[in-house]
Amino acid sequence: LTQMVVTLPGLNSKTLQKDIETDILHLAGIKFIETSLISKTLILNYDSRKLSLEAIDHIFHKWGCSPGESSFQALNSMQ
Repeated sequence: LTQMVVTLPGLNSKTLQKDIETDILHLAGIKFIETSLISKTLILNYDSRKLSLEAIDHIFHKWGCSPGESSFQALNSMQ
């Protein structure tokens, strides 16, 4: 598993938050998702063998929410 933490400067409403979470949850390989309107961040745990970053980026852009800084961490060692 991989954990991605990404800032979403355009995350500014509960509706947008719900729309992005719903679309991402429909992707293959998603294990966990959490977004925060306060910090404007998204945390995503996913199987990188089943999901590409392009698919995630496509959802961000679909909702007009360009991602900012992102970081990745392998979670295999944490199991």
